[in-house]
Amino acid sequence: MLRELGVETLVVAADIAGPLQDSDIERAQVSLVEAERAALTEVNRKDFISFREDYEVYGASAGTIQFMYSGSCEKCHLAVEIDTRKPFWPEVGRAVAT
Repeated sequence: MLRELGVETLVVAADIAGPLQDSDIERAQVSLVEAERAALTEVNRKDFISFREDYEVYGASAGTIQFMYSGSCEKCHLAVEIDTRKPFWPEVGRAVAT
């Protein structure tokens, strides 16, 4: 992916508070090996098409619009929900209720 953006060199720096223990250095080395392995792996854009979106909008006849949205990713478990109502024509709500 970085190659597609024209990035030829990526500098990775560890942000580890000192004083360092042997286990800190070992963890940093393992992380660098994992980063190298990930950088050498070609990115398949289809692997990232996993975000599902659902939405509903209704309520105009009652005078209040209700908007519900949800989205989630199967791979990274990112999720968001929105549920909001907005009165836009209160007279309609009173006329229906009578």
